[in-house]
Amino acid sequence: MPMLKDPSEKYDGYEPIDIPDRTWPTQVTRKAPIWLSTDLRDGNQALQTPMNVEQKLELFDLLVSVGFKEIEVAFPPASETEFTFVRRLIEEKRIPDGVAIQVMTPARRDCISRTFDAIRGAKRVIVQLYNATAPIFRDIVFQSTKEDIIKLAVEHTHVVRALAIEYERIYGTVFQLCYGIEGFTQSEPDFVIDVCSRIKDAWDSHGPSPTKIIFNLPSTVECAPANHFADQVEYFCRNIPKREEVLVCLHAHNDRGTAVSATELGLLAGADRVDGCLLGNGERTGNVDLIILALNLYTQGIPPHLDFSDLGKIVESISRLTALPVHPRHPYSGSLVFTAFSGGHQDGIRKGLVRRAENPAQKWRVPYLPVDPSDFGFVYRPVRINSQSGRGGITYLLEQAFRFTIPRPMQADFYKTVQNMCDTEGRELAVSEIIAAFCHKYHFSPPAKVEELDRPVEIASRVALDSFTTFQEGPDEPVRFEGTLSVDHRDDAVCGRADEVHSAIGYALARTLAVEFVVMAKYIEPLAEGRGAAGYVRLGLEKETAGSQAGWWGVGVGCCIEEATARAIVSASNVALDQVSAEMGCCRKGF
Repeated sequence: MPMLKDPSEKYDGYEPIDIPDRTWPTQVTRKAPIWLSTDLRDGNQALQTPMNVEQKLELFDLLVSVGFKEIEVAFPPASETEFTFVRRLIEEKRIPDGVAIQVMTPARRDCISRTFDAIRGAKRVIVQLYNATAPIFRDIVFQSTKEDIIKLAVEHTHVVRALAIEYERIYGTVFQLCYGIEGFTQSEPDFVIDVCSRIKDAWDSHGPSPTKIIFNLPSTVECAPANHFADQVEYFCRNIPKREEVLVCLHAHNDRGTAVSATELGLLAGADRVDGCLLGNGERTGNVDLIILALNLYTQGIPPHLDFSDLGKIVESISRLTALPVHPRHPYSGSLVFTAFSGGHQDGIRKGLVRRAENPAQKWRVPYLPVDPSDFGFVYRPVRINSQSGRGGITYLLEQAFRFTIPRPMQADFYKTVQNMCDTEGRELAVSEIIAAFCHKYHFSPPAKVEELDRPVEIASRVALDSFTTFQEGPDEPVRFEGTLSVDHRDDAVCGRADEVHSAIGYALARTLAVEFVVMAKYIEPLAEGRGAAGYVRLGLEKETAGSQAGWWGVGVGCCIEEATARAIVSASNVALDQVSAEMGCCRKGF
C-alpha cells in the first residue's frame, strides 16, 4: 500500500500541553543524572537470542566496572534463566556494596511473589512495578476503566510494600519502589498525576520509607517531538504532590530517532534519573543510548560519573554478548566516528592537532573533532585516505609517522601520487600503503622504526650516499664536499666546491651523473629530541626555471644539516632518474 497523500486521514498528531510559562527551554544542565542500566533486562528481552546466565554475569561485571550504581538485572517471573541469574548474583556475592539491583514485575500477585523469592538476601533492591495507563492500552489491550487502573496500581503497591517490610525484617534488605507508568507519553497528564499520587499514598500508608519513591515516565513508544516530551515531564514535576519526596525517571525509546534529545530535554524539565542501554539496545529502535548521553555531558565539561576510558573494549564486549553489530557511524562508539575522508576536514584536523601539540594544556579546540578520542582509549587515526581526501590529511599521517614537517610544495607533489593510487585502486588506502608509497617515491629510508610498518620498506635506489665530509680550508674559502656515492652499485669517489653546502653537493653529484642539477628550493628542519635534522630539496635542470614548480623533490634525515641536505639531494636525484627511466623505458646512467 503506498503512502497516503493526506496522512491525517489515518494518523492523529499529538495533543500539545498548555504550559505558557514552561521553564525547561531556559535551563542549563549542570550535573549528571542518576543512571540506571537496563541492558540486562530491557536490552536482553529485545534480543533474538537472549543471553544465558554466564553471558549476563559477564555483562553485569562490565556494567559495574563502568560505574553504574543502579542496574536492572532481570524480570524474575519471566523465565528460569532470569530467576537463576538473580540468585547467582546474590548467593555468589557478586553485587558490590553501593550497587543496587533493580528487578521488574507486573502488577500481579504471583509475579510479585516470584520476584521477591528471587531477591531474598540482597542488600539493596529497587522493585519496579508497572502497569499501563494510556487509553490505547486501557481500551485495546485490557478493556479497563481509569478506576480499574488506579485500583490495580494501589492494590499491588500495598502487596509490594508489605513484602518489602517483611524482607527488610528477615534479611535486612533496603527496598525502594520504582513505579513505571507504561505508555506515559500517550496518557492523559492529569490521570498520570492521579495514579502516581494514589500509589505514593499507598506506599506511605505503611509508615516512613528510607528511600524516595521513583516514578518512571517512559516514552514506551516515541510518538511526538522531544519538546513535547519535555512539556509532559515538566507538567508532571510541577503537579505531582510532595515533589521533594519523589525521584522522576526517564525511559526513552527511539522510535522517532530522538531518544537522546528527548531525554536531555526531559532532564532540563526536572527529571532526576535516566534508564537506558549502552549502545541503545532495546525493543524496536531501541532505548536511549547511555554512552551518548554520558559523553555528551563529558564534552560539555560535566563529569558523567561513568568511565568509558576503554570504550573500544566495552563496545566489543556488548556487541559480542548481544550479537548486534555497531554501525560505523554510531556516535562516539562507531569505527568511523573519529575519522575524516574529506580533504578540507583532514586539513582542519591536522592544523588543530598541531596547534594543540604546541600547547597541550589548553582547552580542547580541534576542528571536526568535538572530543579527544584518546580520552576513550582509542589509538586512532583521525584521517582516512580515499579519492576524496586532501593533502592535509595525507600530510598529517606522514608527519605522525616520521615526526617531521613536510613543506607545502612537497605536500602537493606527493598528493598527486596518492590520488593516482586511489584512482587506480578504487578504495581506501591503508596508512602503511601511504607511508610505503612516500618511501618508494622519494627513496627515503626512515632512520627509526615506523610504528605503522610491519617491516622496513625495501627500496631499489640507483644512487646512494655511503659516506661524506664537508669542510672549508679557510674562512673565505668555498665549501668542499668529499664523499663516496654508489651509482648503479658502483662506488665513486666524488667532490665538489661551492659557496654553500648544498651547491657543493650538487656539483659533486652532477659530475657523477653527467647532468647539471640545480637546487631550486631548500628547506631545513631541526628535529626534536636530538634526532638531528630533516632536509627537503627540489632539484631542477636549469636556473631559468627557478620560479616554476618543475623539478624533483627529495627528502633526507641526518645527524646534522649537512647530512640531511646531502641525503635530500640524493633522494631527489633518484626521483629524477625514476622519471627518466619510466619515460625512456630503460635504465641508463644520467639523462
